Amino acid sequence: YTRLKAGDSYTSEIVIENSGEEAVPVNPQLNPEDNGRHLPPRNRETMERSWFEIDAPSEVGPGETATVEVTVTAPSDADRGDYRATLDLGLKDPARPDRSNYWQRVDFGFQVWTQPEEPFETGFEVSSDAETIELELSAGARYHGNSELDSPSFDVAFVSPDGAEIDA
Repeated sequence: YTRLKAGDSYTSEIVIENSGEEAVPVNPQLNPEDNGRHLPPRNRETMERSWFEIDAPSEVGPGETATVEVTVTAPSDADRGDYRATLDLGLKDPARPDRSNYWQRVDFGFQVWTQPEEPFETGFEVSSDAETIELELSAGARYHGNSELDSPSFDVAFVSPDGAEIDA
């Protein structure tokens, strides 16, 4: 799960190791049963499969590793919100029955966001004898980013009622 600004891309790498004694075919595809539905609010467009680009070898040789790269690009006009998709790696493991492939599925989840055109403003009152003020900003409870590059950031300015900017 990550945040993705509308118009930007991110790439995930999935490493597959073949510990067997014969080559294993690889055929990754987005799961057609998972329609990538846009989560609340409901009744919005679903995610287009064209957002995904998958680069993978056709097989993994015995004792070798291979990398599947999945790049997700949200168009600049994508709706804000949470999206999900499931990638089936399409592995044919001779040690596993064909009817059970849950072990080769990779779930992707991301939150598409857009930069607001207008700044968010809110007012609050401060007593004349207050010496400090604490302000806490949050990108929302659903954010689970792992790196500082993914971390949301805010430009904050305090402005007095007469329009003068106050040093924070």
